[in-house]
Amino acid sequence: MASIWSQKCNNSGRRLSTALAISLLCAGTFPLCVSNGAAVPTSNAPSYSITDLGGLADVADEATVSLNNAGDVSLDIVSGQHVHAALWSHGRLRDLGDAPGYPNGVPHALNGHNTVVGWTNTSDNPVDSMAATRAFVNDGHGMRVLGTLGGRDSRALGVNDSGRIVGVSNLDDRTRHAFVSDGGGALKDLGALPGGRFSAAYAVNAAGDAAGVADTPGQISHPVCWRKGKIHDLGTLPGGDSGCALAINARGDAAGYSETKDGVHAFLYSRGRMRNLGVLKFDPSAANGLNDSDDVVGTSNVSASARHAFLWRKGRMDDLNDLIAQNTGWTLTAGCAINNAGQIVCIAGKRGEPSHALLLTPIASPRSLPVRQGKE
Repeated sequence: MASIWSQKCNNSGRRLSTALAISLLCAGTFPLCVSNGAAVPTSNAPSYSITDLGGLADVADEATVSLNNAGDVSLDIVSGQHVHAALWSHGRLRDLGDAPGYPNGVPHALNGHNTVVGWTNTSDNPVDSMAATRAFVNDGHGMRVLGTLGGRDSRALGVNDSGRIVGVSNLDDRTRHAFVSDGGGALKDLGALPGGRFSAAYAVNAAGDAAGVADTPGQISHPVCWRKGKIHDLGTLPGGDSGCALAINARGDAAGYSETKDGVHAFLYSRGRMRNLGVLKFDPSAANGLNDSDDVVGTSNVSASARHAFLWRKGRMDDLNDLIAQNTGWTLTAGCAINNAGQIVCIAGKRGEPSHALLLTPIASPRSLPVRQGKE
């Protein structure tokens, strides 16, 4: 995506953007680090049925697939010559459309009332870096384009059931700060760490606490949380300089990724402690979502060129590909979100097809599971 959304970190002379970190992770191009504690599937791990929600537009360098506790999913789809946000609910996929002058819509989150937030732009090309980018909210009555913190661009990245929206926006001096907006009104600057110039909020819980990333004075990114409007530096895993929090649950626990002395690993932050969740086989790994039981989903490399979706639960990381029927033809590459019922929405690939969103639903016992097709 546009370089204005990259956030630079510094680690022993190495510069890395937060947006680039996610895109490199998805491509499996980080340096590899073999883990001696790689997960081994067990027969008592839960199993899942699969619902195919359809093909994704695949234009963004961030997670665009989200899930609520009712099992509804927001995702990006190709609609004519453009990219639109869509909502999958009760077995049907609905195109959420666009707004005048804003032909695209890339979703990033939805809440329990199926309010979807994300970003749109003023170009026919959804990845046109020269076009103005604006946050949007769609509460079922069409797309509403939001404002900014004084600069040109904004993106909405999270929303809770009260309609509180968080994201990132340019200021008039071209710095970028996290914002909060109640009900899609004016954006309020959430600020940054002392001495830092960048922050972004990726997720928000029912209490209004948010998780995200912010620069230190040395332009090194740290995972952060905002509680009652105040920013808190969560630090990093031992040996690491930088990281990012991508998800937060009702308890205020956060998940994301952090550099370590061995590479980049997924983490869970709970009760004031950051826990290294490890990797499936190789570095890197990143946590994209967690539920209120601290079950975590994300992605991890399994070879130099391949990544798989993972589920971390009760101290153990499992490859989600080992927890579905083996005759589906799908490879689950990233776990995007998990709800309190244990449902997981994943990005998956199949030879000769574009990426699809799949909804995994826990079942009572392992069996051969057919792939159900979502209705349009």
